[in-house]
Amino acid sequence: MRRIPAVLLSLALSWVSAAQDAAPPPTVQAPTPTGTSAALPAPDAAAEKEDSRAASGPATARPILFPEELRPGDALLVRIPRSTSGSPREAVLRSPSDAVLQRSAGFLMGPDTEWEVFVFGLPMDAPPGTYAVELPGSVDGRTPSFRHTLTLRPRDFRGEDISLNADLTTLRTEPSERKDREARVYAEVLGRVDPRGVWLDGPFLRPLASERRTSHFGDRRRYLYATGGSASSVHAGIDFAAPTGTPVVAAGRGRVVLASDREVTGKTVVLEHLPGVYTIYMHLDTLSAAPGAVLERGAPLGTVGSTGLATGPHLHWELRVRGVACDPETPVFAAFQPGP
Repeated sequence: MRRIPAVLLSLALSWVSAAQDAAPPPTVQAPTPTGTSAALPAPDAAAEKEDSRAASGPATARPILFPEELRPGDALLVRIPRSTSGSPREAVLRSPSDAVLQRSAGFLMGPDTEWEVFVFGLPMDAPPGTYAVELPGSVDGRTPSFRHTLTLRPRDFRGEDISLNADLTTLRTEPSERKDREARVYAEVLGRVDPRGVWLDGPFLRPLASERRTSHFGDRRRYLYATGGSASSVHAGIDFAAPTGTPVVAAGRGRVVLASDREVTGKTVVLEHLPGVYTIYMHLDTLSAAPGAVLERGAPLGTVGSTGLATGPHLHWELRVRGVACDPETPVFAAFQPGP
């Protein structure tokens, strides 16, 4: 089992600011529901789009990257023909300055698959430009056997102010041993990259029946404290307002790796979908999933509530990819296919 480097966990665990979300009053129209976007191309189709194969079979197929153009906060999925040696490989994502931004160990979607899969998460503050995915091929690891460039487009994020009453101000600003303990557990859970953790078998669906979004992924927030002070943070997920008790379901097939009542995020469930890929459901009123259980896509896991740091009943839905907060509606998982 691999662990994510500390630099990525530091991104993942600006949790006190990014995960301490609330449901502010503005309301906007929801976009097309997750799962209705164009299907992820199967390896054969995508290979033909890039270039025709020199011969039949995955051993000669071109690697597949989806999507080819990215925005900050997107996930990237790479399929590469399985190594003939059968040994696991590691791909790297390089920034426009050619620095290594992220490493991803390959995994198989099943014992009979002939494609190795790598998943990356682009931080929401990633600068626009040309990024590259490489797979080292030589003994010294310096000469890539595969290199493919992608374009990261700019993305605008909204701003919002959230007023907190005296109790919520105290909850967000006062240190506590419980917060520290829960933060360590949270970091440990999201830091796991288990190659056996392959559960996802289809695209994500919206985890509740609500069109009302009260906060968006990447919102630049300013908390207005009852004491007169303020603090800034970035919102790491999407908030859906709904009445208390509204059913919340698993966005995709996954294993429950955390189900607990936390001080800041309230009753919270974390699902593992792929190695290093997790969805998170916060501020629940009730929990109906236990750690270790494997939930099918659409299976109930709790109900909407306002537990923890919340100004009203809502679901905070979040996606983490190798420790990086990504848009839960990123195209990769809105059109996910487990194989060709």
